[in-house]
Amino acid sequence: GVKYHADSITMGNEFKPDSILGTYTKGVPQSFEDFTDSFGTTIKVPKNHLQFDIVDKCLTACKEHNLKMRGHVLVWYSQTPDWFFKEDYNSSKKLVDKKTMTARQEWYIKSVLSHIAEWEKQNNNNERLIYCWDVVNEAADDSGTQLRAANNHWHMVYESDEYIINAFRYANKYAPEHIRLYYNDYNDSNEPKASGIAALVAEITSHEKDAENPTRIDGVGMQAHHNFGDPTANQIKSAIDKYLAALGEGGVVEMTEFDVKRSSTYDGSAASLASEHAKQAWRFKEIFDVYRATEAEKPGSVGGITMWG
Repeated sequence: GVKYHADSITMGNEFKPDSILGTYTKGVPQSFEDFTDSFGTTIKVPKNHLQFDIVDKCLTACKEHNLKMRGHVLVWYSQTPDWFFKEDYNSSKKLVDKKTMTARQEWYIKSVLSHIAEWEKQNNNNERLIYCWDVVNEAADDSGTQLRAANNHWHMVYESDEYIINAFRYANKYAPEHIRLYYNDYNDSNEPKASGIAALVAEITSHEKDAENPTRIDGVGMQAHHNFGDPTANQIKSAIDKYLAALGEGGVVEMTEFDVKRSSTYDGSAASLASEHAKQAWRFKEIFDVYRATEAEKPGSVGGITMWG
């Protein structure tokens, strides 16, 4: 079914930091080696600890079925082990300082992107299976006026957008130019969050001309977990326009985790199910028409649609 209906997939959990950092297989790191980051900071990083077995199996499956993949995700407040942010990689110790965390972030992003590139070189004639990455996921707060702080170790260390900017610096440094780099979030069409996301994207974009370690951001991933009546078509279009304006020339948007919750009247009966299908069809068309209109206005501005779950 996937081969027939899709040309790209997104892994739900297998590419998230806790999986690659060995949370389920190796636990906390036991051996270390030196790593020097782009700012000249040298730190100890885990040696032979990152887990790519499942990653490689996913890539192999994509190749066998002629599918591309969205890389999801490099930096996220959730599903990242807390020891990654602590002194001596020990969960019981205090948070590291910014310089140390920045170096750890670069090491992780470099390690992941370098592994993927090497796999593609060895197994796919150096052609890319992963066409884009969600570089940072869900860093904006629903308030629209600040960054996500609750349960966010990244924010606890930095208390600013510095880690977000740096993530796009390192993704730019270690990903090939033709791999699109995204900021991804939910409640993406709701105000005031949409304006907050657009402001964050504009800030990332503003560092693309930095003399040292410039950023690159190509698109905004709109998760698009929608209800029947919320957000409206006009709200979706308004958010898309905000994001494309913040990205500038050549910017793209994608629906990255699209689904529509059941209606409030659905009760599980056969008659209700038939009605639900009709409502779903209408809602899907309403949403897709917005993206079709956007693509007609600015060809190339809609990068893709991913159905979630």
